[in-house]
Amino acid sequence: MAEEQLLEAIVYEGVHSDDAGNRNDLQARIVAACAEAQRMQTPWYAGNYIMDTCKEDIHELAMGSAMEALYAEPNAPPVVTGIIQ
Repeated sequence: MAEEQLLEAIVYEGVHSDDAGNRNDLQARIVAACAEAQRMQTPWYAGNYIMDTCKEDIHELAMGSAMEALYAEPNAPPVVTGIIQ
């Protein structure tokens, strides 16, 4: 679920990754995937193209956001309980 929300934010809300700050090329790969979707005249599949090339990174970001949501402050008990997969 968190991956889907993050992907929607990237595709539809223009959320960007700072490649230089993160020391990776995630944003460049996202831009390339969107460009490929446009080139293929299937912009509605941009999310699929992004996941084809960036799935691991998207998963890491989503897991990080989920973990941050569990803890209100460092060393605090969990706010939400459950299993994160």
